[in-house]
Amino acid sequence: MLSRVSFEIKDSIHVDTLIDSVYVDTTFVQYRDTLFKSPVMVSLNMPQNLMVYGNAVNNFMGFPLNPDSGRILYTLRYDSTRTLQDTLTYFYHSSVHFISNACGFTHFYHIDSVRTTRNLIDSFVINEADVTDKASDRHVTLYFFNQ
Repeated sequence: MLSRVSFEIKDSIHVDTLIDSVYVDTTFVQYRDTLFKSPVMVSLNMPQNLMVYGNAVNNFMGFPLNPDSGRILYTLRYDSTRTLQDTLTYFYHSSVHFISNACGFTHFYHIDSVRTTRNLIDSFVINEADVTDKASDRHVTLYFFNQ
């Protein structure tokens, strides 16, 4: 099963308005999907480091969790040609799930919490904590301030 993380930009829009001779300063936050040029995620605490490459046509990436551990660390570089990166730490627990006699068993996961560094990441939200065989789920959304 793959956990999927999606990417969105937070744009701050400042508007100064004159109402009855009084200036009103208002800030709006607008969210929009973003596409990174060539994102790459590298696992940090697995016996063999795993590299997951994204592409410029998707605003999300899928990556595996480790059923033998309750946490996994990945670095996320937004552009594989640059050095700026953030670290994502997922805390989760797994359970064995029977698929069928032909397929056997697999692991489902429940994401308990996520920690990130804040180099480019502003915030995140866990959209769907249960990582199952539903390919359409976006489990975590990362928000970035527009640079």
